Amino acid sequence: MEGYQTRSSYENAGGAGTSVINANLVQNAPSFGWFDTNPFGADIYIDNNYYGNGAQTIALSPGSHSLAIKKPGYNDYQGQITITAG
Repeated sequence: MEGYQTRSSYENAGGAGTSVINANLVQNAPSFGWFDTNPFGADIYIDNNYYGNGAQTIALSPGSHSLAIKKPGYNDYQGQITITAG
């Protein structure tokens, strides 16, 4: 399941009938990214959420995220970033 650690095991379900197998998944811990903008003090938006301006350490879930950097008087930057677990 996306956002959770992979779990695998072999379970013997026996013969005929129905067997219930429960698997408790562990959620991925957030990864941290360090963002430093040039020019300094530009606003940082990740997934359309404002995270402040200037240098930031931001916790993000693994996966793809949209990134926008904006500052008056400068062209906006928009792109994608990929965060890996750990």
